[in-house]
Amino acid sequence: MLLNLYYELLEHPYKDSSSSIGEHWSRIKLEILDDEKLLKTAFDIQWDLTVFLEWFLENEKTLLYEDIPTNINGTSIAKGVYDFYEKLDPDTIDEALINQVYDYRTRHEIWFALRGAKNVDNIFIGLLDSKITISFCNDINEWSYDVEVASFFKKVHLAFKEISSSI
Repeated sequence: MLLNLYYELLEHPYKDSSSSIGEHWSRIKLEILDDEKLLKTAFDIQWDLTVFLEWFLENEKTLLYEDIPTNINGTSIAKGVYDFYEKLDPDTIDEALINQVYDYRTRHEIWFALRGAKNVDNIFIGLLDSKITISFCNDINEWSYDVEVASFFKKVHLAFKEISSSI
């Protein structure tokens, strides 16, 4: 499976706002491909491409090499994190453990790349059992795919270079 970034620069809906300076409003899709054919669209959103790409660049090494914390167990990263929070006992909360999982989430949960966006699923990318995976889990649905990410990160670097030169 191949992780693919698709983006299309759009006219900024808030272009008259001073907070839009430096933003590159885009349609952003994260796709899972199998032999160049679309298997799943992990998400499809309109948001600032700059912050999205910056998050991936800042977290590239941890996404590729950081092991999942030992207190997260599951068939996928998303399932492990979901189960961790579901099983928390309010009477015996270990703040250090909660902070460790939260810190891991900031580097692996895509929601942190899209802060402020609404309706972003809890999608995780990271190393599990020596493979890079992308996964999602909630009360109703769960999915996980082993993915190749070299071309994805190449596209992230090229896209960032492209939009950086237009500022």
